[in-house]
Amino acid sequence: MVKQEARNNLAKNNWSKAVAITIFYLTLVTSTTFLSQLIQETLKIDLNGKFTSFFSEFTDISINQGVLINSFKNAGTTNIIIYYSFLLLILLLTFVVLLPLSLGFLRFYFSVSKGESPSVSEIFYYFIEKKRFLRALSFGINAALRVIFWTLICILPGIIMITVSTTSFVTNTVSGDSSKYFIIFEIIAMILLVVGYIFLTVIALRYFLSSYLLISREEMSVKDCFKVSFKGMVGHRISVLKLYITFLPWILSCFFVLPILYVIPYFQTAKFICAKWLLAEIEKKDNLNNAPVETFIQ
Repeated sequence: MVKQEARNNLAKNNWSKAVAITIFYLTLVTSTTFLSQLIQETLKIDLNGKFTSFFSEFTDISINQGVLINSFKNAGTTNIIIYYSFLLLILLLTFVVLLPLSLGFLRFYFSVSKGESPSVSEIFYYFIEKKRFLRALSFGINAALRVIFWTLICILPGIIMITVSTTSFVTNTVSGDSSKYFIIFEIIAMILLVVGYIFLTVIALRYFLSSYLLISREEMSVKDCFKVSFKGMVGHRISVLKLYITFLPWILSCFFVLPILYVIPYFQTAKFICAKWLLAEIEKKDNLNNAPVETFIQ
């Protein structure tokens, strides 16, 4: 039903516009990567070589305490500092420009999900007014902080275990001893990572409605968009997961690049239609239309 409605809505004079803004958006995203590579080439920085060399020297620092200082002296640190300064600037500009643009991109598909035929100018919606622009940045910062926090909670234990395992293996290899516990550590690390990713996916699904709420309810605060989504998605995550799974073959087909222009509009529209139906069901169940948001999120 969701996918059928998505195809029908895109067929209402929306496919050409969807493909156009997808190309525009992807061009901007890839240009940031190209720009960082261009700066790296201009400054003649071989980051992989530098860090591989530095890491190999750093492992021997207990033997020669001067290695760390010499490594920095010989690594062309001036160019590296310049490179990362430019990279930081690019990241800041990317955040300030691409984040509102991303929400405008989603807003276009929000309109399509309602059966409308929006203008491509919708992609610039969050640049028109200062209030909208700041709201978009606030949403991005809140989303980024949540991603970082939950990623650290779910994934960090597995990464720490891998680090401990690798360090133990390297230490025992250098000293001539066999690493008795290396395989055990690696198995535990893999289990922790798999479990961590499962928990991270479950948590991420609870924020599924946040962007839909931000776009559809401009009177709702950014903080409440996340809170309402987090609580409202309880019992509905399986439905969203099923939708994602049905799109898996389409997503894999993007390996051939060209299908991206079909898959992204189709997937984004289907997601917003799914969000629309879920929110309607949640509102009916919890009487959100007549109750203040605070009542629902307590």
